[in-house]
Amino acid sequence: MTEWSSTSLLADRDPEWRQVLKSNLRQNDWSESLQRIVDKILDDEPLTKQDGLSLFSEPNLFELGQLALLHKEAMFGERAYFNSNVHINQTNICVLACRFCAFRRGPKADDAYALSIDHYLEELSKFSPYVNEVHSVGGLHPDWTVNHYADLFRRIRLEHPNISIKALTAVEVKHLAQ
Repeated sequence: MTEWSSTSLLADRDPEWRQVLKSNLRQNDWSESLQRIVDKILDDEPLTKQDGLSLFSEPNLFELGQLALLHKEAMFGERAYFNSNVHINQTNICVLACRFCAFRRGPKADDAYALSIDHYLEELSKFSPYVNEVHSVGGLHPDWTVNHYADLFRRIRLEHPNISIKALTAVEVKHLAQ
């Protein structure tokens, strides 16, 4: 690798990547279990959930890694990409009391906190010149609704349009859906 960049201009994938991948796939001999997947790729068939489970269960990690590498190289050549992010937890107040969790606090705990949207954005502003992603998770706040998070994400997008948002665990989504 000879070039490092954090610009989005270099992050584009090769527009001919599918043809490159097919050409590279045809040059290898694949095990029976992976040949079925390779055939679907060569025939432009979408992979199914069952295909994903088969890949997950593939015992030959070397061959699976080879397939993944061919896919990555077809898309991006020898370039590697990364992001720089900051973690900001909007609250540690949580309605659950998981035994393994050292993060959670009850609403009356001395060290419980719930950042207002303005305070959250102040924290993000400290890092915004240096990051391209904010990772935001927290406790299951008893009073916050989907609208609270929608307002937070809207404000992040408005004030920091170049920062991607990675937020909400599956447990948080489930909590907000109830």
